[in-house]
Amino acid sequence: MSMTKQEKLGVMNFMVGILAIITLKYFFLPSETPVTAENLLPLATYIIAALLVINIVVWFILLRYFQVTKKNTWLFVYEILFLLSLVALYAGLYFDLFPEIVLKHLLSGAGLFLVVQLLLGVFFSYSIVALPLKPLSGQSKAKMNSQKQKQQNGK
Repeated sequence: MSMTKQEKLGVMNFMVGILAIITLKYFFLPSETPVTAENLLPLATYIIAALLVINIVVWFILLRYFQVTKKNTWLFVYEILFLLSLVALYAGLYFDLFPEIVLKHLLSGAGLFLVVQLLLGVFFSYSIVALPLKPLSGQSKAKMNSQKQKQQNGK
């Protein structure tokens, strides 16, 4: 089963985000470190920075290769939810708003970030599935036509 370019971008966004969270957790929060909001704050900062960089790259790809218009409201709803989730998670840690059970069990492995990224990844994939690709430029069309002709002549 072949995936569309939109589905590939959605999966790539999700996988790279999850990989970044897990990698940063193991680099910046060794397992022997006590789990407190104070100890998790630097990790949260790095995770948020990594997710923002990934988000910028994904938006660059979206704007370069897909037709993003004002009618793609789900995509903008995703972006608002994404940014709000980062602010809420960071503020929750900064002001120590999470109960101790959440800190020890869910945030100890940056799990809350993983859960939020999972939910947002599914929503992102849903919101870009219907995005049409940008039409090819004149040179790209000519190049693709010549490749098709070569393939037909080779058969």
